Amino acid sequence: MKIITQVDRFPRFERGCALSIGKFDGLHRGHIALLETLLKTARRTDAPSVVFTFDRSPAEILAPENAPLPICDLEQKIDLISAFSPDVLLIYPVTRAFLELSAEEFLQKIVVETLGAQSIVEGENFTFGAGRRGNHQFLKEWCGAHDIDLTVLPPVSMFNAHVSSSRVRALLAAGEVGVVHAMLMRPYRVSGVVADGEHRGRTLGFPTANLTDIKTLLPKAGLYAARALVGGQFYPAAVNLGGNPTFGVEKVKVEVHILDWSGNLYGEHLAIDFITRLRDIVSFRTREELVAAMNADIKKIRSHWSKWIGSDTIYRGETDGRAAR
Repeated sequence: MKIITQVDRFPRFERGCALSIGKFDGLHRGHIALLETLLKTARRTDAPSVVFTFDRSPAEILAPENAPLPICDLEQKIDLISAFSPDVLLIYPVTRAFLELSAEEFLQKIVVETLGAQSIVEGENFTFGAGRRGNHQFLKEWCGAHDIDLTVLPPVSMFNAHVSSSRVRALLAAGEVGVVHAMLMRPYRVSGVVADGEHRGRTLGFPTANLTDIKTLLPKAGLYAARALVGGQFYPAAVNLGGNPTFGVEKVKVEVHILDWSGNLYGEHLAIDFITRLRDIVSFRTREELVAAMNADIKKIRSHWSKWIGSDTIYRGETDGRAAR
């Protein structure tokens, strides 16, 4: 997969492509359906496959104070899309000038003049152009007038509702990481930098890595079973997401206790996959009660670990038999 970040450097020999445009935040099942169809279309038409996405959410430019945190950061998005091996991933830098392009200007300047697309694959909810004037019906009429093949996919439904990034956010806010896992390519992942903490966990027998500089959405506060990715290997982990009322700490933290591992992670980048929510964050009357609860949580994590570690590859698509990892 070739990654391009400057549209004026789009290779001339990649023109005549099969194209899909979107934010692809989190790469949920609806996005997966788009990518699978894009690759099938590219093979059928003997054209290069091009995924067009953005370096940030347009909301960060238009209304930064109200912009939702992303489900995945750009690095994760690149990793997830690369599993499908499109020929080109075009990451467009979002600016106000770009967002002020009309729907017609966007299609003419980007789709026709720059990419020379011969086919487009989108979903029914696709919108584009200033004021989101462009939609799938607008695109259908425009493609018909410009002799461009268009495939519009219906929404993917799971658990009696459509899969969407907004639904994934709502589920995360409810702590439903298991349902989110089913909608994404892998368990919900949060990554950050390990910072020095108060070392309270170590005094209790549960040393923790304090995760900071997190750029993506956090699930609902609680105690979670998780997987920590350290040195390319998964380890079982317990994640305390929230405050620590037993010790009078209200500040929300992400504290990760990694089982079966010891070492110094300070200053290192650490990725955590949320597997299931075990319980609320509660205040214990004594340190002994807290330690007993943590031992029970860890016992539960260990009892299910063999099943959870097997979810490293949770989705196999139809893209030439490749596995999305």
